[in-house]
Amino acid sequence: MFLSLLLLFPQIELLPMRPKVVAFLLLLLLIFAGLVYRHHGLSLIRPEGGARLRLTGIRCVCHDRKCKAALHSMMDMRTDRVPRIRHILWKSDRVSAYFAKQLKSWTDIHPGWTYVLWRDADLDRFVAKHYTGALQKFRSLKENIMRVDMARYLILHHFGGVYADLDYTLVRSLDPFLKYTAVVPIETEAFALLYFGMSTWPPDLLGNPAFMFSAPQHPFFFFCILQLMANPATDVFTFAGPLGLSAMLKRYATDRPAVSDLSDVVFVPVSRAFSSYANNSLRSSTSEYKGGIMDALNRQCDAVRKSTVSPPELKSYCKDVYNLDPITDRRELAFAIHDSNKARSSYDKRGSPQFYKDSVSIRTVVPNVRMAREII
Repeated sequence: MFLSLLLLFPQIELLPMRPKVVAFLLLLLLIFAGLVYRHHGLSLIRPEGGARLRLTGIRCVCHDRKCKAALHSMMDMRTDRVPRIRHILWKSDRVSAYFAKQLKSWTDIHPGWTYVLWRDADLDRFVAKHYTGALQKFRSLKENIMRVDMARYLILHHFGGVYADLDYTLVRSLDPFLKYTAVVPIETEAFALLYFGMSTWPPDLLGNPAFMFSAPQHPFFFFCILQLMANPATDVFTFAGPLGLSAMLKRYATDRPAVSDLSDVVFVPVSRAFSSYANNSLRSSTSEYKGGIMDALNRQCDAVRKSTVSPPELKSYCKDVYNLDPITDRRELAFAIHDSNKARSSYDKRGSPQFYKDSVSIRTVVPNVRMAREII
């Protein structure tokens, strides 16, 4: 509650007043904040028709076919809810030729979108101005990449739009996903099995924070901000990375077992939409860490191969851990391709050489790019 108060009222100052007046105003403030927090923080997007809804089969984290069918039957799918904005987080206003090629795939498909470039210095100013209550946590994070990861949740909550890592190539229009109020993609099922184990099928959702959509001030992203402020994790993966996002999705669903407002829902696409591999095979990846991942998957599969009770999907998958067909439907469309040839993070100088080679001004690729400092 007090974390949410700090976020909701970052600029408030108490002028000199009589103690009773101050106490009365604080009481009103607490009551108001409590009412807002009860409705998941900040202003809500109202449900269709402005009425409370009887939502049958719809959960806050909507990822299976039944939930999606129910959601589509109740939503006006002609209306955009996510703004046509792509937020780009990078160190400077220059990008490598490699990233420039990937950015061009976006402007070719979505030439009319607004593209906003956020540099490291912009992030601190943004948090200091709009999320004062989160500033101490933001500045205390030991690695810059952790601040960058946290900032994407704050930016999406404040402005709405789409966040995508620079190493994503767009292959189809994102228009179908703009109809929802929040979209959180997931990693391929193979990686979910790697991190969550092969004891059950299907595995838990492994969130993909490299590509996310939101309407402005969506309650899920507000929830994430509060979770991140309280998260003691000191490593990238479990703070705001895939494991951290997965935990927040799970807690959000648990905290809201009954949905009464469509604007609360987080839509989860099939994994291939944003985590696809050529020929539905992990052999198409040439990343330097692929060998270790495949060894780990094979070790987990040893128990599945010996088991007489393992699910048939896992039995079939463990015959060849490179082949995703038994666990991932190759007929599903891919909308964006995440670079599968990279070596380590694209955000530090330890990454692949092509991430920094032959740099050009981002304006040569995105002439109408807006600098974040103009909108903070």
